[in-house]
Amino acid sequence: METLAELALRLRLEAGYSNRSQFAREVGVSSQAILQIENGTTREMKGRTLAGYIRVLGEAAASKLAPYKAKEITTLATPEEYAFIKRYEAKLSAGDGHENGDHVQIDGTHAFRISWLKKKGLSPEHLCVLEVEGDSMAPDIKSGDVVLIDMTKVEVESGEVFAIQTPDGARIKRIIRQADGRIRFSSDNPDKGRYPDEIYSEEEASRIKIIGKKVWRGG
Repeated sequence: METLAELALRLRLEAGYSNRSQFAREVGVSSQAILQIENGTTREMKGRTLAGYIRVLGEAAASKLAPYKAKEITTLATPEEYAFIKRYEAKLSAGDGHENGDHVQIDGTHAFRISWLKKKGLSPEHLCVLEVEGDSMAPDIKSGDVVLIDMTKVEVESGEVFAIQTPDGARIKRIIRQADGRIRFSSDNPDKGRYPDEIYSEEEASRIKIIGKKVWRGG
């Protein structure tokens, strides 16, 4: 049987977090706390840390980590404490667009604490998790990251990041309403030669479907 140190390190790397500090930020603890788990100094997970692992890594992590916090895992991982948000196979292009076809399949779930969702004013039934492909929104959103989308937010909030459906496919962009009324779809990547902003009239922009607003990102 794996030690907690071995398991925690493996789960982090399998999830694509080669950077311990970045993973710690997503979990909501210090980088030192993650290091102490992975070097064997910490032999049990506190409830807050365990909750963060489950939120970032998904519900499968709950059963894998259960032996190291058996008394709390049954409480922490119950439906009463967590909402399991559907993750779809569809991808969002951080670039020119990703064609997902007419139908998309569910590809597992991601666990989020219900208390966190309530604090953010989010309803689980109106959320979905999608994967990002491409680096036009880097450094904040990198290729391979996943984003939590609030599908009730379909009106432009200037300066916020939205998942959108264009004739070229599904994309993720920062939407900015300019002073002249036109709408700018902006990439966060500073390389504007590769990722130029796109400007549309309000009428043109109205024909582009907003899937929802990005409310969380994970690696």
